[in-house]
Amino acid sequence: MQDNPGDFWHTQICRHNWHNQVDLQEKTMNKKSRSRNMLIALGLLLFLSSGVMARDVNLSMVYTNALGEKLPFEIFEKKTWKPAADARFVKVHMYFDEPITVKKYTIDTCGLELAQSPTVFFNFDEWIFNLAANKSGNQDERYPDFDNKIYSGSEEMDNTYHSFPKVRSFTINFNNNMNFSVCGIHIFNENDEEYTIKTPARIQADVKASSTLGPDSAYGVVNLFDSRFEFGWASDAKSKDVQIDLNFKDRQNVQKILIWNGYQRSDKHCFENSRVKTLVLKGDGNYSEEIQIADQLGSQIIPLLKPFSGKKLTLYVKDAYNGKTYKDLVISEIRFFNGKEWFLVDPFEKMTRQIKDTRNIFSNAGFDKVLNQSFAGTDVDKDNNFSASNYTLRLRADGSFYLDGGSDNYTKAIQKYYFALGNFDIVESKKGQLRLRLFGLFYLTEKELNMDCNGCGRDCNRTPKDTDPKYMIFQEFVTMTPNDKGGYTVKNESNGKNLPFSIMQLKDETEDTDEEPVESTDESDESSSGDNI
Repeated sequence: MQDNPGDFWHTQICRHNWHNQVDLQEKTMNKKSRSRNMLIALGLLLFLSSGVMARDVNLSMVYTNALGEKLPFEIFEKKTWKPAADARFVKVHMYFDEPITVKKYTIDTCGLELAQSPTVFFNFDEWIFNLAANKSGNQDERYPDFDNKIYSGSEEMDNTYHSFPKVRSFTINFNNNMNFSVCGIHIFNENDEEYTIKTPARIQADVKASSTLGPDSAYGVVNLFDSRFEFGWASDAKSKDVQIDLNFKDRQNVQKILIWNGYQRSDKHCFENSRVKTLVLKGDGNYSEEIQIADQLGSQIIPLLKPFSGKKLTLYVKDAYNGKTYKDLVISEIRFFNGKEWFLVDPFEKMTRQIKDTRNIFSNAGFDKVLNQSFAGTDVDKDNNFSASNYTLRLRADGSFYLDGGSDNYTKAIQKYYFALGNFDIVESKKGQLRLRLFGLFYLTEKELNMDCNGCGRDCNRTPKDTDPKYMIFQEFVTMTPNDKGGYTVKNESNGKNLPFSIMQLKDETEDTDEEPVESTDESDESSSGDNI
């Protein structure tokens, strides 16, 4: 998959039909009140007293950019979840199997007051809320600041509190907090009923693919189960006649398959790369069934006319929708339904191993204080002259990155702002120097958002009329070295051809605000020429 920097896409995206096919049952039940001495909440007349439960909601994808000792699914399983202890600007992304109406929610931080209030995003950047803490456990009546809504090409909602959004994705950015815990996230519908959120079971299996594009961290087959659109499985220059072999530890039943077809990092990525058209399932006992996959963004459920039961299952791609630019076939995520619940192959061991390897490389090169932190700085040109630009760079131990900046170098009259997010590949490392390849999605805007860009206007589940074309696929090679001011210098090898900076001088933007969460005293209980980017 050759990279195609600068090619802004203004044509038709993958055929889009994202309505979900899951049949959900309505049910109500009494729920005991649960009070903790620290609740971070968006309140629209929010009460945690006894009430009724809304319908079940399937949440097949939950992801964090700062993985700790457990997957973040456990937030919804009455367990305590902690991100990586050294991470700042921790995000938790939740993607519902179908849109839900959200009136209010609470985030339980296990009795700790956060040093900085978190920010919540609905549908990536469509709705944005800054939260306030209430230590008493009783909720005041609060209303969101509708002036702070950011729209990414979608039609503006009625700006009264009577209009409650349909939420496809729900993201929490914990900002400059670190070393905290989450004991639960509670979400309520327009009738003040709390949703019962159902997460998939995690099972053990060996998974192999007949063809995989490098690097494995970005395109390996285990990425089918990691809840990250940025990390799909990609074949190496083959659009069909490739297969995925699953060897389950225990016998499994499969009645339905939930699939996110194509590379759903963005609609542009989806269209540029090949997608599955015909999938043949083969397994124990001469099992065989052929199914058709729609060419659409978002998830789709495929019922199996003949359920599978066994330990060995192969998914063979017989036919494909060809990509506009790349032959590589990409699948973002897969889940299985056994008749009682959805399940996935547990990706935790593979993910943590990759994180450990990345940490070791950075540490051996002398960059152990870089990962999971946030750096701010300015741009200088090749002659060391200052440029009117400001940047934020975050490199994550999981191999993802975030970059934003503002510059007047585009035109003399209009200030431009850009955001880039995606993956990084360690090309070369030695003591005092790292050479990295940054690749992913670049978003350009004339509007300063004054916030941590969450999706940079990108939502894989938007309708075609909502599509914002002001982005492109990119890759850039950069070299990072320490500077004489206790920070780091990042040199752009193309001198600003793709990402508009030449040399960034960076320092830790949080070094003067290194605050830990405090316990509440209230007693009320994110060049390989063949790479798909």
